[in-house]
Amino acid sequence: MINRNCMNVVMLCWLMLMFVGIPAARAGWTLMDSGTKRSLAGVWGSSAGDVFAVGILGTILHYDGNPEGTWTAMDNKSS
Repeated sequence: MINRNCMNVVMLCWLMLMFVGIPAARAGWTLMDSGTKRSLAGVWGSSAGDVFAVGILGTILHYDGNPEGTWTAMDNKSS
C-alpha cells in the first residue's frame, strides 16, 4: 500500500503536469516530498522559486526554490 505522503507527491506532480503541460515537465519538473500527510488538490506557481500547493482542511504550502526542496506550511486564516 502506498503511504499518504507518497500519494501527495504523486498528486502534486500530476497536477503540475496538468496545469503546465508535458513540455514544462521535461524542462525540469522533479518529484518532491510535500511534507504533509493531507491530500493536496491544486498547485500554482509564478516561477520555480514561488510555488503554492493547496489541499484539504485549508492546507497551504509554499516552495521558495530552496535547494533542500522543503515546503513551508502557511497560515490560511484571513486577517
